[in-house]
Amino acid sequence: MTLNSPKDFPVLKHNLLEGNVLVVNLRPLIKIAKSKGGDTQALNQQLQNIKNYCLQYEGSVSKIHDSMLLITPNKQYVIEK
Repeated sequence: MTLNSPKDFPVLKHNLLEGNVLVVNLRPLIKIAKSKGGDTQALNQQLQNIKNYCLQYEGSVSKIHDSMLLITPNKQYVIEK
């Protein structure tokens, strides 16, 4: 899944609530944040939303590339580090 804006978070959350393990591409948000006059707040807000969701439902998040995250929906799936 690719996150292009904060408006995409409900779709991400819906997929996680359905029990899907996701690989999330943050590249579009990172490009916006790094552009001249970029909005780093949108990127930080998305990352905070993902983190809060995972804490609430005992899921987990792991960075698998500079702009990619692996997100599990609950404690049934564990990311070994």
